Amino acid sequence: LRLRGLIATLWNSFLFFDTYVQKVRDSTFKVQNSLHVLDRWVMARRDQVTSEVTERLERYDVVGAARLLDEFVIGDFSNWYLRRSRRRFQKPESAGELARAAAVTASVLLRLIELLAPFLPFLSEIIYRELRQKMALGEESIHLRTWPIERTMAKGHRTNVLIEGMAEVRRLAAAALAERAKAGIKVRQPLQRMMVNTKQVPAQELLDVLKDEVNVREVIVDPKLTADVQLDTHITLELHEEGVVREFIRNIQEMRRDAGLKPQESVR
Repeated sequence: LRLRGLIATLWNSFLFFDTYVQKVRDSTFKVQNSLHVLDRWVMARRDQVTSEVTERLERYDVVGAARLLDEFVIGDFSNWYLRRSRRRFQKPESAGELARAAAVTASVLLRLIELLAPFLPFLSEIIYRELRQKMALGEESIHLRTWPIERTMAKGHRTNVLIEGMAEVRRLAAAALAERAKAGIKVRQPLQRMMVNTKQVPAQELLDVLKDEVNVREVIVDPKLTADVQLDTHITLELHEEGVVREFIRNIQEMRRDAGLKPQESVR
């Protein structure tokens, strides 16, 4: 397992969670009722990975199991779920929105260190001791917990559709961001619309995730499109001003980070 890959990413993911969450209200983890599509997706992927890792370890495929965990921690959990959920932690619309995101993240973190305990016994223990206080867990050590076998969200047609739909959204997002780079347009600069050509049309809530990721106001599915994606690169005065504001906010956030300020601390 790579120090700068999985280990650093897992630790930084926990630090992000620890920064914004003091206590997890839903200690019973009944989070599958959350309405947010990202929550349902990451829980489904969590259970899917649990099943696949368990199967590989039972076949003594230790390397294969480790690679599955590496891909999930870096690609799915950190670079997609947490990054796309950042606003719900930093500027939640309600206490309930933050509580649901916190419960889901805590549940995934706990599952991850349960699966990673044989590979990273000390780091898993450190994270578990912090989670234990936030989640009111009973066992004194991660190594005293039973191996996770909950797989309720890893099966079913709706779950498969959700997982495949999110995979398609991520593919289209990568293509759109590549087009942005070719055009020399920063991601913080909003665009009016993008057209996509996909055989597997994602649900509207998944298209909303795509819209946020690419930073466009509208996503249009056009089967006649010759390419996978096409961006409307015309930037109006209104879009330009919004981009300037976003860039300004980014600079301020970097200054706060360099000054060592916590999110709860106000500045003048």
